[in-house]
Amino acid sequence: MKSNQTKTMAATFRLAAARFVLAGITALCIAGCGKDEPPAEVNRRPSGDVMTEQKSEKTKAEAEAQRREQALPSPVHAKTKTITLPGGATMEMIWCPAGTFMMGRNVDAPNGGDADVVKLHAGGGEVKPPIKVTLTKGFWLGKYEVTQAQYKGVMGENPSDSSAIGDNMPVNRVTWDDATKFLKKVGSGARLPTDAEWEYACKAGTDTAFPWGDVCNGQETNCNGTRPFGTMSKGPNIGRPVKVGSYPQNPWGFHDMTGNVSELCSDKFNAYLSTMETRELVDPKGYPFTSQRTLRGGNYTYFPYGCRSVWRQSCPQDWPAPHIGFRLAMDE
Repeated sequence: MKSNQTKTMAATFRLAAARFVLAGITALCIAGCGKDEPPAEVNRRPSGDVMTEQKSEKTKAEAEAQRREQALPSPVHAKTKTITLPGGATMEMIWCPAGTFMMGRNVDAPNGGDADVVKLHAGGGEVKPPIKVTLTKGFWLGKYEVTQAQYKGVMGENPSDSSAIGDNMPVNRVTWDDATKFLKKVGSGARLPTDAEWEYACKAGTDTAFPWGDVCNGQETNCNGTRPFGTMSKGPNIGRPVKVGSYPQNPWGFHDMTGNVSELCSDKFNAYLSTMETRELVDPKGYPFTSQRTLRGGNYTYFPYGCRSVWRQSCPQDWPAPHIGFRLAMDE
């Protein structure tokens, strides 16, 4: 009987111990596993250095977004028309009203002291100090550079460089004489814009280095962005012409006034030295006593410095080059 009592007490003791252990485990689960807080690593706040770096990157991104937005000006309400060229191709034209503007610019270029950049753009420059120019008559100007399809439709041939062939690519490797022959076949008063008319349309009421502002690194126009202007951020260098209209329009609606291909003007090149006293001109037509013609807008080979609205270049009248094209103008 004593043996039976001993067995009963042992069993009772083991049951009580098991219940005690089970209660402890349950308490631990309630205390540790019932919380919804994430692990300490997830909930930990970044250090001050990390937060500063993240804020800096965000500021840079916002600044770049703002700069890109400023490079997309909306065109003013302008009178437009579409003409049909011989051969059936069409061309969009924008009206430029008569007006007065400052040709050239007083403000020095941010990297104007870069001797290498200036040397690489030898043979050109801006009117400085600027001249007050009045254009007494309005004129039509092509919304885009003359394309290869338009040129071939009129002339029956395409002289463009083989590295940049396409209907909507700007015609290139054309001389001033080639452009003149094209314009005669078009008729209806078709002509090249004057030097002054070109700058008037390019600036479109602005007084900054470019129609969109004072910064360029090859993202805003087709140029060599490896030597940027107004920023330390280098940009692309495509190295050939691209389709017309690939970049934003200026405030009057014109595309590719800077970069892509240089554009021929009707004038012979004029340094405007004879106007140093008055600094005012009405309907200037260039300088008659030279064989050099005027190029405007820079091109895909130029650094941004040479693609500013004010930059002017001279070239021989019979010089075909893969970076030279033109834009059609007409009187009313």
